[in-house]
Amino acid sequence: MNKEKAFISAVIYVHNDSGTAAGFVETVYRKFTELFERFEIIVADDHSTDQTVETLRQISRDFSKPLTIIHMSSFQGKEAAMNAGIDMAIGDYIYQMESTQDQFDAELLGKAFEAMRGKYDIMSVAPRDTALSGRIFYQLFNASSGGSAQIGTECFSIVTRRAVNRVHAISEYLPYRKSAFAASGLPYQRMCSDSVRAHERNTSFSTGVESLLLYTRLGYRFSAVITGVMLLLAVAELIYTIVIFCMGIPIEGWTTLALFITFGFAGVFLIMSIVIRYLSLLLEIIFRRQRYLVSDVEIIQK
Repeated sequence: MNKEKAFISAVIYVHNDSGTAAGFVETVYRKFTELFERFEIIVADDHSTDQTVETLRQISRDFSKPLTIIHMSSFQGKEAAMNAGIDMAIGDYIYQMESTQDQFDAELLGKAFEAMRGKYDIMSVAPRDTALSGRIFYQLFNASSGGSAQIGTECFSIVTRRAVNRVHAISEYLPYRKSAFAASGLPYQRMCSDSVRAHERNTSFSTGVESLLLYTRLGYRFSAVITGVMLLLAVAELIYTIVIFCMGIPIEGWTTLALFITFGFAGVFLIMSIVIRYLSLLLEIIFRRQRYLVSDVEIIQK
């Protein structure tokens, strides 16, 4: 069997995964040894406080290739840790693996690569069945993004160096990598398999909101709907006032007027909050330079 000669990187996220990290990393290493002539495995350790790192050190003693462990200086979340790993990766292709608790046939590592090579810049490997909350979020995202790429829950993905360079050219700070790659405009493919079981993701609410605001038109559409409702209320109030005036009936409904005013101000403040959120995200992206903090990088080799 001829091995792939392109340099391959794998970035694996861990956080207090002492029960699964070692077996997962070892499986990836063994399969990569069969498939690729040159590769590296980078583990992004998000400040684990259990025996995760020690178990990785133990299994890596039998590896013929180095195992790189990035130690985050504090718990900073999956996106920051994965960004740190991607920034360090030097491969022509980069596997992104966000959880060592995901279950899939190791053969998919090679099948996904063969399916994307020369055709796509982003390949997502996903389960056919996902949690209801995940389905709702991604349906909302895909319906509002306006792009052709349909993202969803995934076990791992592969991106080319060109894809990484493209998204970094757009923005050095990636608050949500999956959305950024899908919005890059590069060829994207999603491979679903019954043999894939994704561990439930704990993506924060704020990260989900940021991704919807940055990569979809949802905020604009929502504000447009609110503006339309406020306009209809204003027209209704005008018609009501004209009718009352023409009929010669004294206006006693100050409560009704106060209600209209309240709704009006509520709509204005809601639109302002969306605008302010957009501005804060833009300022963060433009001026934020310290995307993550790494305490040290450990390279384990024979």
